[in-house]
Amino acid sequence: MLRVGSCSSSPPQEKRIVAWSGRKQKQHWTNSER
Repeated sequence: MLRVGSCSSSPPQEKRIVAWSGRKQKQHWTNSER
């Protein structure tokens, strides 16, 4: 659903949400790896 290409055309607010969700997913991944 979320793509990096559409991120550049999306408004700053949406871009920020995408970055936040990506960061949260990354945290979850590292937590699951442990």
